[in-house]
Amino acid sequence: EPVANLLVGFDVTTWDGIYVYRTYDLEHWGQGLRSKGRYVSEFEMTTRILREGTYIVYLLVGIHRVRWISRGQIARKLIVSGARTSDVTYLGVLNPPGKWKITKT
Repeated sequence: EPVANLLVGFDVTTWDGIYVYRTYDLEHWGQGLRSKGRYVSEFEMTTRILREGTYIVYLLVGIHRVRWISRGQIARKLIVSGARTSDVTYLGVLNPPGKWKITKT
């Protein structure tokens, strides 16, 4: 049977529990009625948005404003690593999504 207002998404936290962000597939799908059937929801994370470190990704499934079906029960560890491009230390969890442009005036 169709279901209305289904939320499918995930929370990302740092290893020590600080929330980084939450996202839902409703940003693409909307909160309308989903007809009976099988669905695949895929999320493509922006390249290099997270700094190196260990994160936890928690699956979220719920009916909006009614109840959670799964929240915090299913989790996976995400390890972000890569070659350092500089010896400068950057604070925070996220890399800035923008780019610097320097112009000599």
